[in-house]
Amino acid sequence: MIKCKYLLFVLLVIASCHHKMDRFYYYEKGATGVSGGVSYGGEAMKGVEVYLYRNTSLNFRGPADFMDVTDSRGEYFIDVPEGEYYIIARKRQSDRRSGPIKTGDYYSDPIYEPIIVRKGLTAKTDLRLKKLFGALIQKDSGQKKTDTSISGVIVDVDGVAVKGVYAFAYKDDDFQREPDFFSTSTDETGAFTLYFKEGGRYNIGAR
Repeated sequence: MIKCKYLLFVLLVIASCHHKMDRFYYYEKGATGVSGGVSYGGEAMKGVEVYLYRNTSLNFRGPADFMDVTDSRGEYFIDVPEGEYYIIARKRQSDRRSGPIKTGDYYSDPIYEPIIVRKGLTAKTDLRLKKLFGALIQKDSGQKKTDTSISGVIVDVDGVAVKGVYAFAYKDDDFQREPDFFSTSTDETGAFTLYFKEGGRYNIGAR
């Protein structure tokens, strides 16, 4: 029997298919580009680096194609040509401007749905940051949005939501290897979502 430190409450059936989520950005007339605000815990965050990538082939690693830094109001604007872009934000606690984020840094979850930038319109989207409390799992399987998913909340033995924890899934019963799927780390509510290409039988855990 495997003893777990955390309890996992599943809110959705694993093989359930759901409607496509509403677009996470909207348009306003103005300059061609992307703008919005960045916050953490409901507070605007200054000095956050917001990156736009033309594609996700490198899973948001390496130099971005465009970037801006939020001002004192936590706002950013990135002037870009028409096209499709993928967005992510990071705020490091040191002077580092490259490399993976480390414990204590802030980040937004990767969004694998593109922002479509149109001429004469500003695509507006707000980003909410999480704080990294442990090692960042770089494997993206389970994080790319699909129509099949499982969502839930991770709590400790006292029923308190746990932040900085990952949900994971195996396709089989071989638990002596790296899981096949990872969620992004939980925030203060303990919420997570795991995405799958198709429904089926999976073994779910958290760490």
